[in-house]
Amino acid sequence: MIKPAGEIILKIDDLKKTFDGLEVLKGISLTVHSGEVICIIGPSGSGKSTLLRCVNLLETPDSHCIFYHGEDILDKSFNVSAYRKKAGMVFQSFNLFPLKTALENVTMGPVTLNKLSKHAAKEEGTQLLNQVGLGDKLDAYPHTLSGGQQQRVAIARALAMHPELLLFDEPTSALDPEMIGEVLNVIRDLARSGMTMLVVTHEMGFAREVSDRIVFMDNGLIVEESDPETFFTAPETDRAREFLSKIIRHGPSEERGGEEL
Repeated sequence: MIKPAGEIILKIDDLKKTFDGLEVLKGISLTVHSGEVICIIGPSGSGKSTLLRCVNLLETPDSHCIFYHGEDILDKSFNVSAYRKKAGMVFQSFNLFPLKTALENVTMGPVTLNKLSKHAAKEEGTQLLNQVGLGDKLDAYPHTLSGGQQQRVAIARALAMHPELLLFDEPTSALDPEMIGEVLNVIRDLARSGMTMLVVTHEMGFAREVSDRIVFMDNGLIVEESDPETFFTAPETDRAREFLSKIIRHGPSEERGGEEL
């Protein structure tokens, strides 16, 4: 059953991004509706991470091409700080503050940016850490946590800002295999709750299970876009068929790499 399309949250129109003369994104167009889960897949170096970083304005697109609720995010009058609160990002490498406890990592944003009282932030932070299965790790420092636990703290930290859209950039790529499942389970729960998400991932089974749409990228372009069942059973393009045949034959590790453009 196809999920009814909600309100358009994000519209990307011919997004291009060049680094030192190298065109990494060559014209990406994508519309994101409320409550939709879009998994972005493809080989390393295809521009997936750069796409997310442009959406979050960690990188600046080459032209005005991204619209949030119809507003141009590159317009000088656009409130970038408020937008970043609504478009939260979870990175590959956790990016936790090493000298802050799990709870302090989660509460810093709401207190400093949203001006929430410390008491209210602590209550909500405790609830969020319980939600991601870390209610017993409130006072733990990052170095005492496993990679999977650190990533779950990072997800709780993003949720503490009450985002409308969550961006996941390879959330399991830095994890040992046995820790991947615990992070994917948290993202599954968010998908079921109706959170709007863009997820860059090499976990094909997960992408097929949770996504409403698969976006397959290669060489800075969207090569194919469809519902997950169609993509995984009857891909339209030769490039998608080639990619999937490698995944099936060798497993996702063949397409893994370091942090990509």
